[in-house]
Amino acid sequence: MAHKISKALVFTLGFDVTHVLTRLAEIGLEGKEKLIFVLPKDKKERAEASVSAIQAHINALNSRGFKLSGEFLRVDEHDFLKAVRELYQALEGFDELFVELSGGLRILNFALFTASLLLGEKVKRMSTKLETDGSNVALTQLPLVTLKQNEKALLQALKGEKTISELSKEVKRNKTSVYRTLEQLEEKGLVKPSETHPVRYSITALGELILDSQKWLNHGRE
Repeated sequence: MAHKISKALVFTLGFDVTHVLTRLAEIGLEGKEKLIFVLPKDKKERAEASVSAIQAHINALNSRGFKLSGEFLRVDEHDFLKAVRELYQALEGFDELFVELSGGLRILNFALFTASLLLGEKVKRMSTKLETDGSNVALTQLPLVTLKQNEKALLQALKGEKTISELSKEVKRNKTSVYRTLEQLEEKGLVKPSETHPVRYSITALGELILDSQKWLNHGRE
């Protein structure tokens, strides 16, 4: 029997539910999705009014034949890492996630964004509302990459295009080892080979970003 794909639409929920309701109409619901709404653990009167409005909308859709399931996920807004962990644990069981950073507390939007990065390929789309005109903007899923020391050394050596022989001499490793590492980096989108002969490798814009991020990651571990 084929595996049934589990899908969830995830929204951050604020006082104004207009954008959430608009996105639900735009997305084109299949009728059996799980709808998850992220809001702070501390209950506020206006936030509870939003919960009631969303629940009423789900009930109205279900009365027309939909079989939607709604969940209001309350996370700790006072502890960022705890919020990220709670969101990750709540969402990791789904096969496909569609994330909408649609309102509510900024800290919860940041937490959901971070959890989405950690969830990787499970997140099929992540978007947010543009404040200037209310349009929806897709956010690029940047992979969280931790570089191995040999990968980092090669990326640091790629100042301009270089051949495997040049890199081998610079990082003091044999050509076979350098070639294998370059293949791994290419699969991650961090380097690209030229179409010339001999092949010359260069670091991509994503590679530069990931290499730069390692400074922050390493600093955080010290």
